[in-house]
Amino acid sequence: MKNHDDRDSLYYLFSGITLASFFGVIFLAGWLAGADWSAYSIEFSWSMLNTDTLKDIFTN
Repeated sequence: MKNHDDRDSLYYLFSGITLASFFGVIFLAGWLAGADWSAYSIEFSWSMLNTDTLKDIFTN
């Protein structure tokens, strides 16, 4: 059972490294091209949340 747990943890570790490197390369390429990716973040607002639809989903 220990061997199976080690494989799972290695799988998650390498998956995380792969995803981090993928998005890191995208961020680095944008930075090198002069694009400021942090300016493209979306600010969350409570008005963006459609409460009527959520009420319908949870009550039905």
